[in-house]
Amino acid sequence: MTVKQTIQLANAVATDPMQARIDAALDSAINEQRLSAPWSWVARAAKSPTAGPSAWPTARPARHASDALFRLSSVTKPITSAAALALVAQGRIGLDDPIARWLPEFQPTLADGTRVAITVRQLLSHTAGLGYGFLEAQGGGAYARAGVCDGLENAPLSLEENIRRLATAPLLYRPGTDWGYSIATDVLGA
Repeated sequence: MTVKQTIQLANAVATDPMQARIDAALDSAINEQRLSAPWSWVARAAKSPTAGPSAWPTARPARHASDALFRLSSVTKPITSAAALALVAQGRIGLDDPIARWLPEFQPTLADGTRVAITVRQLLSHTAGLGYGFLEAQGGGAYARAGVCDGLENAPLSLEENIRRLATAPLLYRPGTDWGYSIATDVLGA
């Protein structure tokens, strides 16, 4: 069964105008081996269908959520943020400290080349001017050109190398002036 068929089965009683976009995104991620064992839970249908292999390169099918391991990507955000806030409470770091204090090599710039400081507060609040490659226009943007790993793919990059690459991509906006869900927590963790 394809991802599209699986999702259609789970959503048999309801139509969703976003369905075609979701199907295309899942199909693309599976075909490019950026996702393994993508499970769709559809609360209104009370089903947990599966599609795709459970692990590359073996491509063993996962039969049900109860017999599969799951990657919990964004769960690291609150853990990393809580650790940073504990350091703030201990007086070891300050919310308005520039991150260059700990990552002097991380010197991102605005699109016009202006170098700007990013603070711990801006990383914690996703106002640092950073983004995610998967949110860039299809066909690739600055993060794709720099080879930045969003953590969703199985890239063999160290955190240090990923931060180095991220610093070469222009910021999306001046830190502190806007909000955008981003790779900021990875930088905070570094």
